[in-house]
Amino acid sequence: MEDPYRWLEDFTSEEVEAWVGLQNNLSQRYLTKNKYRKKIKENLESIWVSNSKSIPQIRGSNIFYFFNEGSWQQSKLLKQECDTCLSEVVIDPNKFSTDGTVSLSNLSISPNGKFIAYSISDGGSDWKTWKVLEVDSNQVLEDTIKWTKFSSGSWESDSSGFYYQKYPEPKDVALSEINRSPKLYFHKIGTSQEEDLLVYDQPEKPNWSWNIDVSEDGKYRILYVGEGTDESNRLYIQFDKDHSFIPVIAELEATYIFLGNKGSDLWFFTNKNAPNGKIVKLKINKNESFLWEDVINEITLPISGFSLINNKFVIEYLKDSQSKVSFFNLEGEFISGLDLPSKGSVSGFNGKISDRYTYFSFTNYVTPTKIYKMDMETLIFEEYWKESLPNYNSSDFFTELRFFDSKNGTKIPLHVT
Repeated sequence: MEDPYRWLEDFTSEEVEAWVGLQNNLSQRYLTKNKYRKKIKENLESIWVSNSKSIPQIRGSNIFYFFNEGSWQQSKLLKQECDTCLSEVVIDPNKFSTDGTVSLSNLSISPNGKFIAYSISDGGSDWKTWKVLEVDSNQVLEDTIKWTKFSSGSWESDSSGFYYQKYPEPKDVALSEINRSPKLYFHKIGTSQEEDLLVYDQPEKPNWSWNIDVSEDGKYRILYVGEGTDESNRLYIQFDKDHSFIPVIAELEATYIFLGNKGSDLWFFTNKNAPNGKIVKLKINKNESFLWEDVINEITLPISGFSLINNKFVIEYLKDSQSKVSFFNLEGEFISGLDLPSKGSVSGFNGKISDRYTYFSFTNYVTPTKIYKMDMETLIFEEYWKESLPNYNSSDFFTELRFFDSKNGTKIPLHVT
C-alpha cells in the first residue's frame, strides 16, 4: 500500500516546515485580497470577546467549570463552593508556555474534589504528560505520568489514584513511530510512575486499547477493550481488586458504556440489536453468572446522550436534529420530559447515581447559550448562567424547519435561519 504522505507526520522536520510555509504563503496571497476581510475580522472579534462558560461539574464540596472572558487563548478552570460564591482560578493553561504551544488536553477531577489529574500537550502532539494538582493548596504535586496517548484519567472511587493507558516509550522518533501494545496502569497519588501498578495488558493483541470506569461504590471496575478504530468494544468486569477481569462481552459486537450501579445491578447504554440505542441492565448473580435485561427499549429516535443521576435515567434523543430529553426511573418507566422554552440543542446532565443536582446547557441557531441547574429529585430547573453577545438581538432572527425528500424518499430536516 502506498503511503506518500507519511513524511508529513513529523511536523518538526525541515521538509514539513518548508511545506507549511509554502502553503501559508499561497493561502495568504488569496485571503489578503478580500475587500471584506477587515469588516469580517472586526465583526468576529466583537463576538469572540464575549464570555463563555462550560457546563459545571460537582465534585465533593466544589463546583468546577471552564471560563473564558473572550480574550484568553485557553479557557481557565475555576471553582466555587456554591452557585453564588466567588470563583477562584484552579488551572490557567495560558501560563503553561509563553508562546501558547502547550495546551491543556484532558482533565479528570477526583470524586472527593481534592485532586485534579490533567494532561498537557506540546505543539498539538498526541503524546500527553499527566500532572496532579492538589485543589486545596493549589499546588502541582511531583506526580508525573509520561508516554500516554488517547487516555482518560479514571479515578478510583476513594480518590486514592487514577488509571491511565501508556504506550511503550518510542525508541526513535516519538512523533512518527507507530504505537502499539498499550498497557493499563494505576497511579497512586504521591508515588512515582515507576511504582505504578500494571492492571491489564495483552501483548499478543498489539492493536487492542483500554479504558476503564469504576463504580461509585468501588465494587466494580469496568474495562472497555477497543481494537483499532472500531466503534464497538469488548466488556470485561473485575468484581474486586483480588480478582481477574472476567469477559462479559468477548467480541466486538456493539458499543457498551457504563452508566452506574446499585448493588449487583449494573446499567449500560448499548446499540446491540438497537441501532438507535437502548439502556440495558446487567444482573450479576452470586455465582458470577450474568443476566441481561432491556430497561429502556429502542425507539425511532436515536439516543444522543445518556446519564444516571439521582436514581433517574436522563435520555437525550435527537428529533429532526434537535434535542428531546426524557426522564425514566430505574425500571425504565417514563417519568416526564424536559420542557424547554424553544427547540434547540441540549447537552450536559453530568453526574452520578447519588447526586441530587446537575447542570445542562441549551442553545439554538439564534439563541446564545444558557446553562441551567436542575434538582433531580423534583426535576425543577432554573437559569444559572447565560451568554451575553454585544450588538446582538436574537429577536432579529427566526428559524424555520423545512423537510426535503432524498432519493429514497427519506425526509431530510433543514433549518433555515
